[in-house]
Amino acid sequence: CDPQQCDQGFSLTPTGVCAPCSMHCSNCSQSGPDHCDPGHCRAGYGLQGGNKCTKCQADHCTDCDEGPGRCDACSQGYGITPDRSCEACADACLRCSEALSGFGCAQCVPGYGLDGGRCLACGDQCELCDSSGPGQCDAGKCSAGWATKNVTGMGRICVQDLEASVEMKGRPLFF
Repeated sequence: CDPQQCDQGFSLTPTGVCAPCSMHCSNCSQSGPDHCDPGHCRAGYGLQGGNKCTKCQADHCTDCDEGPGRCDACSQGYGITPDRSCEACADACLRCSEALSGFGCAQCVPGYGLDGGRCLACGDQCELCDSSGPGQCDAGKCSAGWATKNVTGMGRICVQDLEASVEMKGRPLFF
């Protein structure tokens, strides 16, 4: 029989009947009913070295297939420690990893830019400054109604986009 004929979350038994995978599992076509294929446990669950999905033991852990108490991936705002648990990233850091110079940041929240593994504030009204650096703004990354402009001594910053501002009696209305 073809294991692909069963719905997602089910697999064929030796007698050719579709039976459910283990709880919290989306696919068991390789491992069979009441088990789970690696990488198919729902977030916060993992095989933990076995063949059934069980709740990850580490706090903030989203994937734990490797073994009991060992986290493979952490939730947003957390990074994996050398002992495979999850630890909070630094302020304004969305994703961090111990592989990047200790607990370096890999991605910052909007309004902050990455500088040597740290998240530093962008210029006012700026959403991203990874390329231009702290206190400035990457081209086209200003908030709505603002535009990037190169200003001598300040670099690329956000200035109000006068063409996009609301006009009243021939004068722009600033918000």
